[in-house]
Amino acid sequence: MDLLISIAGLTLLAVVSYFFAPEQPLRTMGHGTWAPIEVGLPGLALPRPRAPVRPGAVDPAAALFVVLAVVSLLAVAAGAYAVFTARTSNPGTGVATGTLTMSNSKAGAAIFSATGMRPGDSATGTVTITNSGSLDGTYTLSIANVAHGGTGSGDLSAILTVSIADELGRTVYAGAFASMPETALPGAGGAQWAPGEAHTYTFVMTIPATAGNTYQDTSATAEYVWQAVQ
Repeated sequence: MDLLISIAGLTLLAVVSYFFAPEQPLRTMGHGTWAPIEVGLPGLALPRPRAPVRPGAVDPAAALFVVLAVVSLLAVAAGAYAVFTARTSNPGTGVATGTLTMSNSKAGAAIFSATGMRPGDSATGTVTITNSGSLDGTYTLSIANVAHGGTGSGDLSAILTVSIADELGRTVYAGAFASMPETALPGAGGAQWAPGEAHTYTFVMTIPATAGNTYQDTSATAEYVWQAVQ
């Protein structure tokens, strides 16, 4: 619209300059002056040229043209500024992710470590796992890196048994130490743990009373892996 207003203004200026510029005198040559010459042809009527306007007088046709130009300019200006508008916005639209983390009361350390055990003995240890993130999560426990050692010929890890229960008395797993599958850890109110929820697990490792001499001076170790998924 600003461009249209500028064009209309320039047009008006050009019209005013043309019609209201001082009238130039008729040029002369020799002993006379140049003047309009009327030419007539048989059977053809040509329009007579408009008589020149006296110096200082206003041509009515020119005045009418100027008035029309002014009206057009005002119409363009009115069209440029007489416009209904509306605006709305939604600033700050976006998303953010939550966190799924856990804390381990014995992170980087053994849940228990016992030595000098004999057939029929058990070793006990506890660990507390906490959902320290901002999202609900499903928790599981699995075993990895099972190994045995010592000078005896028997594989102690193959005969050990383990039972794991939470503080609510729910048994999570009971069976062979070395072959425990990935096991679900239920939350307080269902499969998932709420943010801030924590559970304490008690591990009981037992050497069968039937273990023979081949298991003397042997050992078994493993890594317990806690995992959370959303």
